[in-house]
Amino acid sequence: MVSVRERTRGGSIEKQVRQALNALNAQAGYPKPLVPSFHDIRIVNEPANWGLLRHLRQKGCVVIIDTVSLRHPILLKAFQQSLLEAYPTTSVLSLAPKHEALALIQDMTYALQLTLRESELGRRRRDLLEGYACEELGAMDGFPRWFVERVRQLCGPAAAQGGILQQMKS
Repeated sequence: MVSVRERTRGGSIEKQVRQALNALNAQAGYPKPLVPSFHDIRIVNEPANWGLLRHLRQKGCVVIIDTVSLRHPILLKAFQQSLLEAYPTTSVLSLAPKHEALALIQDMTYALQLTLRESELGRRRRDLLEGYACEELGAMDGFPRWFVERVRQLCGPAAAQGGILQQMKS
């Protein structure tokens, strides 16, 4: 659970989430109870928490956005940088104090202001578990080798089976 703001008229978002999961756990009879884990989007985006962000993207999460707080440049930058809304395993809820505020936010224009180091590309380039999916080259001489290796990774065993050796056996 990634949250930007935690207060609503009915109490804290955390309290409401816990109550909803308790009711769901009591009714659904899951083998293990569902237990929420709350994370501040600014903390999730810190370089030291890259593993957590990757985990949230891959395993899924619920992002709760307070639309008023999203107008703050630091929170907006953190949300943009996380890219959580781009992953199909992520559900996103935008909360506004009034319905009219949703229309104002939907028409809001914003600019993405990140250094290349802060971007997803920069993170993936530094991530040891990404292999060489994102790389920097200062000269063209390394390009063919990198490109061929990436194509092999993307195509997997299917590409290897359709090579010249397979054609010679036919």
